[in-house]
Amino acid sequence: MSDKLKVIPSEWTRPPADSEKQRRQYRRYSSWRWHVQRWALPVLGVAMCFLYLAVFPEPMESAHASLANGQQLYVIDGDTIWLNREKIRLANIDTPEIGGAKCESELARGLEAKPALKRLLDGKEIQITRGDPKTRRMIDQYGRTLALVAVNGKDVGETLIERNLARRWTGRRQPWC
Repeated sequence: MSDKLKVIPSEWTRPPADSEKQRRQYRRYSSWRWHVQRWALPVLGVAMCFLYLAVFPEPMESAHASLANGQQLYVIDGDTIWLNREKIRLANIDTPEIGGAKCESELARGLEAKPALKRLLDGKEIQITRGDPKTRRMIDQYGRTLALVAVNGKDVGETLIERNLARRWTGRRQPWC
């Protein structure tokens, strides 16, 4: 036995006169995709920009340097440069970290060492002697080329040590805090 129900239209269930147009608009604005496109993606983009700037702070001057022979060089931090797609770590010094600084004073000293290295190299002809003279290693544990860098015959690492922006590399990292 089955029951038959008769649906009676009422004011509450009856669609408005221009229902198709309103139904399309309702579907569009109630869709989760519309909310994601409208709000979440721009907010996520702004958050990513702030995160990038927090992780990779840049000093006021640019880290790009141009060499005498027209090549471009990028100073990553006080003891690491990027030249022609090759990451080069100055083998004889240790400078404070910028990206993984353990305290504010280490970050501040690292942000001093980076532009100082850039000023030492900017517009000058540099000499690169690959390999660590003490250990005879060519590459460090992070895949960077170990090298001594000199400008006009003077070692850049020694210059940074003289200016108290770096210290001699002892074979392992020492705390800066």
